[in-house]
This record gives sequence, C-alpha cells and structure tokens, in this order.
Amino acid sequence: MEGRRHKRLHVQVGCWIVGEDNIGFCCSSFDISDSGISICVEDPLPTGKNVTLQFYTPASAAALSIPAEVIWSRTEPDGAMGLRFVDISGEQMETLRELARQLQQREFRNNHHQR
Repeated sequence: MEGRRHKRLHVQVGCWIVGEDNIGFCCSSFDISDSGISICVEDPLPTGKNVTLQFYTPASAAALSIPAEVIWSRTEPDGAMGLRFVDISGEQMETLRELARQLQQREFRNNHHQR
C-alpha cells in the first residue's frame, strides 16, 4: 500500500488477542511493522475496539503484551484484522523487531533447504 510510514515484514507468529471483555482467542500474524500488525482470525472484531496483543518470544518466559486498536477488519475472503499499537515501549519495540528478524531468517533458511 502506498503511504505507509513503516516497512512491513511478512512473518507468521502465533499470538493471543484479549478483548475489552477479557475474552481471549488465538490468532496468527501475517505481517508486522513498527506501528502495527495484521492478523488472521476466525471472527474479527469491529474497528475501533481496543485489545491486548500477547505472544511469547525466545527472549522471555513472560508474554509480551502490547495494547492495540483494531483499525480494519474483514471477514472475506478470510477473517483478518489490522491492529495499530497504541502504547508500545522502546524495549517492547526492540523485542518485536528482533522477533521479526529471527522469524524472517528462519523462513529464509527453511525455503532454501527445501530446494
């Protein structure tokens, strides 16, 4: 898309979304940037909802929890939604960047070993 402020990295990582009602559900990412993440979900939430994105990284035994807002949502062709990070610390951002780099490297190695 034109006009993006941050480069998107195409990475897949399992994560957990907790809504305003404290009900959580599993999802997986399909791209991530410094400002947000796009995720695949069976039942996307409507735009404007506040959620907490949680996932585990190799760097920590505790889940990384990042507040976010649903900025787009779709049900077709598959359920997905875009989340904008609302309040992310510098440390969380660096952890997220490192995770994305590791996942991209692993995907690159896996793709080249399959040839």
